[in-house]
Amino acid sequence: MILAAMAAQAGFKKAVAGGSQFFLLLQEDGVVLAFGESEQGNVGYVERGMLRRPKPIALPGAAVDIAAGGCSSYAVLADGSVYSWGCNGDGMLGRGLPKGVNSTHVPGPVAGLAKVQSIQATNDTVGVVTAAGELWMWGVLYNDRMGPTVRTAAPQRVEGLPPVASFSVNNRDYPGVNHMFAVGRDGSLWAWGYGEHGRLGLGNTESTAAPKRVNLPPVVSAAVGGNNGVAVLADGTVRVWGNNDSSTMGNGRNEQGAVNPNPVPVAGMAGAASVTAGYGHIIVLMKNGTMRTWGHDGWGQAGVGTSGGYQDRPAAPKLTGVTAAFATRNRCFAITTGGRLWFWGPGHYKLPGVMGADRHVPVEITALW
Repeated sequence: MILAAMAAQAGFKKAVAGGSQFFLLLQEDGVVLAFGESEQGNVGYVERGMLRRPKPIALPGAAVDIAAGGCSSYAVLADGSVYSWGCNGDGMLGRGLPKGVNSTHVPGPVAGLAKVQSIQATNDTVGVVTAAGELWMWGVLYNDRMGPTVRTAAPQRVEGLPPVASFSVNNRDYPGVNHMFAVGRDGSLWAWGYGEHGRLGLGNTESTAAPKRVNLPPVVSAAVGGNNGVAVLADGTVRVWGNNDSSTMGNGRNEQGAVNPNPVPVAGMAGAASVTAGYGHIIVLMKNGTMRTWGHDGWGQAGVGTSGGYQDRPAAPKLTGVTAAFATRNRCFAITTGGRLWFWGPGHYKLPGVMGADRHVPVEITALW
């Protein structure tokens, strides 16, 4: 397989997922590539160290979606099955591995799932949405720092939800502490998990193990930030809530310790299509193929040439024709027409090419291979 030739083909990139220090790329033909820091088999190879150039993952079929945890990797195949590999702390792989087996570089199927369409993962939690709109999760299901952690090494269906369209999860603050959103096919938004700073958008700071509906008009997209939440409504406007330590409220302020438990509009946002969020930054994809960014800008995540602080209001990176955007922890990626891949944010000195240094504006990745 000649990756350089494949990289030149139109429509090469379809999706990006980022773990702690590694990355997955999904091609239009369903091939999954991995590169970055190899740890406990997360890149599909037994060797440790830096995998500087992407290598294909040995999967039994074409993939349609990908996700990355801290040191674990996942792929949804066209037949609706899910394969996982990498580290297995808290049962993250969902494969029922023998006791004492904490990792594997060999992809294997997650049992008990059928007709899966999409997947999301974070350090300790994985969730998949099926064709029937069911949400199944494994790993850490709930941890509010107060009581016992609820975890499972096998997929478990989340009850109390309408048919689900999409799922989002993050657990930046503390290991195993998470909060989650599910968007219903009816446009409803549901939240559960750790409630500090009002990050669930339920009007209080309480935690809940069961999904509760957020009081919003119909929602088309939602994302969990490090300690906040953001949603795109059907009318193209944006609502945000939670902590404002990183200016994620987009209101022109940076408020340490602020509590914003109720969703409020982001001024000047109209024509939004979808949203993705990292540890402290937000990227909204607009219907016209541009982006709006705000929040933590320590390494250029706003994509407008600045760094070392916060972007406290929505900014517009100079990139058009965007078809998908991905906020992976502190890094940012976008795909434009023709499958062209762009990167900005903190680089990694061990990687070649564009990703070998911090980028404060989107830069096309053309020489990684």
